[in-house]
Amino acid sequence: MTALDDYPNMRRSAATWRKAHDHPDGWTPLRRARVRAGYTQAHLGRRARIARYTVIRAERPDGGGVSEGTWAALALALGRGDQPWSIRP
Repeated sequence: MTALDDYPNMRRSAATWRKAHDHPDGWTPLRRARVRAGYTQAHLGRRARIARYTVIRAERPDGGGVSEGTWAALALALGRGDQPWSIRP
């Protein structure tokens, strides 16, 4: 058996994982707020003046270890500057 023999199984597993994690019930407060605002991760990153990768990290269930300043910038970019806690996991 080669690695190529196992490829279809890996592909199915990845598709199953994406389907499970893209369901709205699994969304973090930041992701929900971003989607409601109609922003992509890249657009939110530009508005908050942070890297897209930082937005991706912040959308993780554990918050990705981003700083308080980053949460404040994200809240301002989403129009929630007075309540940055509302977008935190």
